[in-house]
Amino acid sequence: MSQIITDQRDDRLATVLAITATVLTAGYMLPWMVAAVRGKANHWSVFWVNLLLDWTIVGWVVAIIMAMGPHRVLSVYRPGRWRRGFPARSVGARTLANVPDQEVRSAHSHP
Repeated sequence: MSQIITDQRDDRLATVLAITATVLTAGYMLPWMVAAVRGKANHWSVFWVNLLLDWTIVGWVVAIIMAMGPHRVLSVYRPGRWRRGFPARSVGARTLANVPDQEVRSAHSHP
């Protein structure tokens, strides 16, 4: 089995702040909350887009797309060797899933 290492982060303070801000602003900060709860590495970028441009419909759509985007794959770990990237400890990444090797090969265009 292979393990996919992504850029997902576990930032509890940002998650609590985002949920509180979303409730207090009646949903205005919803894209930031979604990004923080999902553990997006760019949740502070989503915050600034949300804060500065959310008053426009386009700004809200851009922020929600940023929040809902997929996590970036940093590497695929196979027991005994690294396929791409760096070990999880050196980049602060979190292992998301154990997947069979066939799914890893089909999910990436890199051999």
